[in-house]
Amino acid sequence: MIFAPFKNVFLCAALAALLSACVNGGGSTPFGGAATRRPPTAAAEAMTSALGDAINSAWADSNPDTRGQKREQGFWVYQNTTTGNYGSRRFPTEGSSRHSMRPGFPPAVAGYKVVAFFHTHPNTEAEGYVPNVASPSDLEYSKELGRRLGMGNLPGIFKSHDGVFYFNF
Repeated sequence: MIFAPFKNVFLCAALAALLSACVNGGGSTPFGGAATRRPPTAAAEAMTSALGDAINSAWADSNPDTRGQKREQGFWVYQNTTTGNYGSRRFPTEGSSRHSMRPGFPPAVAGYKVVAFFHTHPNTEAEGYVPNVASPSDLEYSKELGRRLGMGNLPGIFKSHDGVFYFNF
């Protein structure tokens, strides 16, 4: 969740029904935007499949099951402009914490274009977080980076304890 923790467990429980609608493809909430578990397009499904090892590596590095040692991890998704194959480049880890990170602008890679970004949401509802919704900061990063890349919103993917989620595809 790039970014704002929700530490009130009661509040999280009270919002569970509302958030459930968002996670399953419903509208958005004041706490973030809708995300869906189903790949929204065939291209998103192909991208996720091709990046499975990178997704699993980032998830493991986020220490999702070690209380007090969780750290968001992520990467930019690149696509080869000739072959269409996908690749990734990890975000810098400086400044990352259990609930935020500062990925910055992706470096240029000859022959590739940035087509999405991925990050982890290693915290749980039991810890007072809303892990299965794209946070306001996730959405802002998608919007700002997409604008700077000249493409509208940059699609986002994140993984939580409940699976892989997609937004702005």
